[in-house]
Amino acid sequence: MAEGIEPHILAESALYTALSELTRNQGETCVSAIVSQLPQQVENGDFLIDRVIQ
Repeated sequence: MAEGIEPHILAESALYTALSELTRNQGETCVSAIVSQLPQQVENGDFLIDRVIQ
């Protein structure tokens, strides 16, 4: 980033904030279910910006 903040630090901060808000609003059980699915979604390429779905 132009201001010196590394992209991965910004991404981790955004994820932490999002999970904190979701936990506050939906509870630990909901967030735990979502987070448990993340490794498989990452491996599937679900978060790739330029992913082509046919």
